Amino acid sequence: MKTFYSIALSGLSEADAKQVLAALESPKLGKWNLSEGGNSDLLIVDVDSVWGHMDWLRAVAEDRLCAAYTEQPSMRDCDLLLQKPFDGDKLIQMLLDIQNNVAPSKSDAPATSPAPQRSESTAPRAEAKPSAPEAAPKAEPAPKPAEKPTPVATKPATPTPAPETVQSAPAEPARNETLGSMLLDGAMTHTVLIEGNAGDAKLAIDPANNIYRAPPQLKTIEKLLDMPASRIRSVSSDDAEVQHAGPEQPIVRLLWFAALCASHGKLAPHLDPSASWRLTRWPQIEREFPRHFRIATAMMKQPATLEAIAEAAKSPVEDVAAFINAYYVAGYVAPDGDSDTGDAVNSTSSVLGRLRRSFSRGAREASA
Repeated sequence: MKTFYSIALSGLSEADAKQVLAALESPKLGKWNLSEGGNSDLLIVDVDSVWGHMDWLRAVAEDRLCAAYTEQPSMRDCDLLLQKPFDGDKLIQMLLDIQNNVAPSKSDAPATSPAPQRSESTAPRAEAKPSAPEAAPKAEPAPKPAEKPTPVATKPATPTPAPETVQSAPAEPARNETLGSMLLDGAMTHTVLIEGNAGDAKLAIDPANNIYRAPPQLKTIEKLLDMPASRIRSVSSDDAEVQHAGPEQPIVRLLWFAALCASHGKLAPHLDPSASWRLTRWPQIEREFPRHFRIATAMMKQPATLEAIAEAAKSPVEDVAAFINAYYVAGYVAPDGDSDTGDAVNSTSSVLGRLRRSFSRGAREASA
């Protein structure tokens, strides 16, 4: 009989994640350990969080045993349902059922239950295509943005595609502007398409609908973040090339990746290097960055400085700095003492607001 089990979490708040870990200590259970999620016996997903739906859809596509942690009374295609607020006794019973091989199959789930809230503004839709585990790619340094202000940032946001406006954006004032720096400047307002060389991946960005289209593996689009603004082409969101670029994914994931690649091993200028940092919730761990799991585990224990986190996680300080930069953008990391917690922090609008306040060119120059 199996005595060792693994459990993975995605999107749970810091408080809920700690309660899960406490429940795992129950003497009623076998040995349950937290894992990064690739081959865990159970994945618990907060489907009400920003990236929850993407993880949920991946798990469904991979036919993994997954528990939906949600305020909803029921869900379609749901193996197991764990309702909010967190109830340790119910989780323990769920784990006991798994140990005894009596967990319900998908066919037992209510067929008429409502589907996950894919229309929720804080959780853009994503296609259910799993990402193959790969070694953590090394981010290529992105060229620094031009000193002169770009007129794109002052353009009013509108969901109506405006080819002429976007095409003129990367003109003479921003010759060194790249896709990555424009994303972090919050300068994207219309649907655009970025293409590399022949045979390379394509990236379509639709800010009005808070989504992007590209292959699921982030590594395939890393080079595109260094593309100059002159390679950015305005298109309609209904354009066939946009539809063929790849599955829909939440734009927060792309912004997260842009911040990670722009780190160059240092904490972003607007963030305090002497601060103690904490997780506001258990983050989405990308399979292409497995070392992030160790960093997240260390940060979940208690707030700590970059150096202390690096020592606890047995990771380079540069990796910790990049982790904090990226997950700060996504709303999963905050300095100790910051009162901004909860789902509002992780909403797409909050993420975009943080970008404009913190990663904009003006903020970077002021910190220089």
